[in-house]
Amino acid sequence: MKMLNVIYEFTRECPAIEIDRTIDADRVVAVLDRLMLEGGAPGFVGAVLVIDRADIPAVTQRQSLAESVTDRPPPDAPRQPAPTPRCEIPAEFATVAASAHEQLAEARAAIRHSAQRRHVLDELATALDRAAAAYEPHRPTLVAAERAATDARRAVADARRRLDNTDRRHRRERRRQLAATEQALGAATSNLERIEATAGGLRDLYNDLRSRHEAARRMVMHQEILDQWGNHESRAEQLEQLLDGIDTSTQWARGYDIPTDRLSRSAVTLDTHSALSEQLDVRHVAETVRRWASRGGTELAHPSATWRARPVGPRRHGLDLGLGR
Repeated sequence: MKMLNVIYEFTRECPAIEIDRTIDADRVVAVLDRLMLEGGAPGFVGAVLVIDRADIPAVTQRQSLAESVTDRPPPDAPRQPAPTPRCEIPAEFATVAASAHEQLAEARAAIRHSAQRRHVLDELATALDRAAAAYEPHRPTLVAAERAATDARRAVADARRRLDNTDRRHRRERRRQLAATEQALGAATSNLERIEATAGGLRDLYNDLRSRHEAARRMVMHQEILDQWGNHESRAEQLEQLLDGIDTSTQWARGYDIPTDRLSRSAVTLDTHSALSEQLDVRHVAETVRRWASRGGTELAHPSATWRARPVGPRRHGLDLGLGR
C-alpha cells in the first residue's frame, strides 16, 4: 500500500512518467531515487518508505521531506557594485611587489634559520648540562683509574727496555721486575674495565655532546656575524612596510576609499624606501602615487630632506667580531 502511494504521488507530480507494472518494487525504488536525485532531492523515496504509518497524507509527507532538504543552494546574495577605477595601475607595481615578496621570503627564512640554529644550540647546552651532571660523580674515579693504567703500561715498557739492555748475569732480576710490572698492569686494567662498565658510557656521551656543542657554538657565532651584516630583521620590516604601501596605493587606484592620511603615509613609505634601498627601485612607484593623488586634488607630503640625504642601503652598526683589542 505504501509503495502504491509513493508511486501515485510521484507520477501525479510527474504525469509524463509511465509505470511499467511488471517491474519489481526494488527496481521501482531505484528508478524513482535516480529520477529524484537528478531533480535535486536525493533519497526521496527512501525517506518516504521509512515512515511507518501508511495513512499519513501524501501532502504532509512531501512537506516534511521538503523541509528536511538541506543541500539546496542558498539564495544569491546581493552583489556590491564594483568600484570605479581611478587610474590604470602600471605593470611596474606588480614587478616591484613580486621582487619585494621574494626578498621578504628570503629575509624571513634567514631569521627562521637563525632561530632554529639558536634553538639547536640551546638544546645541546641543556643536554650537555644533564650529561655533565650524570658523569661528574664518576669522573674522579675514572680519571684516576685511567691514569693508573697509563702509568702501569709505561712501567711495563720501561721494564722491557731495561731487560733488553741488561747482560746475561743480571737478566733474572730484570725478568722479575718485568713480571711485577705486568701484574700491576693487569690489576690496573681490570680495575679500569670495572669502572668503565659503569662510567664509560656517561663519559663518552659527555665528550660527544661537548664536541657537538662546541661545533654548534662556533657555527652560530659565525652565522650571527653574517646575519648582522645582512640585517635581516630590519630588512624584513622595511619590505613589509613597502608591500603595505604598494597595496594601499593599488587599492586606491582601483577605486576603493582610502583615508587621505593612510594614502599619505603610503607615499612617504614608498619615497623613503626609494632613498634607503638600492635593491628595489621604487622611485617611479612613489612618483606615480603622488601624481595619482594630485589628479584627485590631494597633495601628499614629501619626506623631509633628512630622509632624502640619508645614504643608500641599510645602516651598518659596529660589529663585535670577538677578536679582542
